[in-house]
Amino acid sequence: MAELEMQIQKEYPSYTIPTGVLLSHPTVEEMDTYLFSCAYEMNLNINKDVSAYMDYIIPLSPQQRRLVFMCELDPESSAQFNEPVVFSMRSKSFDEEKFVSVLNLIVMRHTILRTIYIGNNQVVCSGTEAFLANRMLDTEPKYFVAQPIDIKRTSAHFAISSSPDRIVICLVFHHVAVDGYSISIITEEMKAFYVGEELSAPSGQYSDYAKKSSQSLYQLELGKWREKLKGKSFQLLPTDRPRTAKQTFDGSSIQKSLPVHLHESLKKLRNLGNCTDFCILVATYKFLVYKTTGIGDFPVGFPSSLRGEEFSRTVGCFVNTLPLLGIVDSSVAPGEYLKNIFKAISEARNMDVPLDLIVSELKLERDDAVSPLFQVLLVMDIVDVSSSDDDIVFIDLPSRFSKYEQI
Repeated sequence: MAELEMQIQKEYPSYTIPTGVLLSHPTVEEMDTYLFSCAYEMNLNINKDVSAYMDYIIPLSPQQRRLVFMCELDPESSAQFNEPVVFSMRSKSFDEEKFVSVLNLIVMRHTILRTIYIGNNQVVCSGTEAFLANRMLDTEPKYFVAQPIDIKRTSAHFAISSSPDRIVICLVFHHVAVDGYSISIITEEMKAFYVGEELSAPSGQYSDYAKKSSQSLYQLELGKWREKLKGKSFQLLPTDRPRTAKQTFDGSSIQKSLPVHLHESLKKLRNLGNCTDFCILVATYKFLVYKTTGIGDFPVGFPSSLRGEEFSRTVGCFVNTLPLLGIVDSSVAPGEYLKNIFKAISEARNMDVPLDLIVSELKLERDDAVSPLFQVLLVMDIVDVSSSDDDIVFIDLPSRFSKYEQI
């Protein structure tokens, strides 16, 4: 701490750490919060007690901690956390002034969209500071949505391109501020406000969730995971070429459509196992791995939402990633196999703990080449982007990034 004080004194000769502060803020995290509050006070040039500004400082949620850490660790790869929303509108239907107004109205409704991140904290900016102004697109949409977002300055950016017939709008949010369901909330509210509808205020803000979740210790849940993972070691997914020494997060996407007859078969499977479509996705993938590699206990990851009713209409990153364990037993009937998978999913959700806590608290082995616990993430998003006509058309751009070996 003495070296830290000397360094601060060197860079900021007009400021001295008061006597006794090191005793009252003994940990790095506590000192980080204190120094950040001092910096905030000095930037505002207001001579008041530090305690008067503590309300501006909001702790990071467990989900945000990892994202902020990853962005600071490898800024060049931070674009992997971009969450783009790209769509086109008929030129005659697009009112630029109205759209910018609607977009900033949503930014004001959801404080997480006007939040910046410094150290272990986040700060909500004013509407003026976080105002999203229009800019013309000077590159292809696929390149614009792959530009990194500096979360120390903003959580989103957008641009438009115009043609005689249609306008293309590119919105990009950082994952630290949104999850998949948040995107649905934002698009629904944009549609509603654009046509003049009125909406009630969200019942809660993400800052409320962050304060609450940052204080959770998860001791009971961690104990269950410790027991479940005791003595376990898992094989890596076989690859057709050597893995790099460090994850690059470079990737691409492949799109496939299921024919109608397969949809009917999936319905029968769902009824047979009395389970969900996601359960069938997990069961099918794990069985595929078993048939092609012989690995029967291959773990996969899946997202789990920690929203709850209170935050059902709140924008923010509520999603957590959980490991799904379980052995594929080829001797059981298909219906029993689906029930076993469904049970494993339910058990994992009942032990919902931020993944980083599971890895750190249980002291699991880390490897720079692969993600801990699992290398495959299975996600099933249901996003309604339908339109009565071609007035609004959502554009699905190919991804250049992959957070895991397969998603």
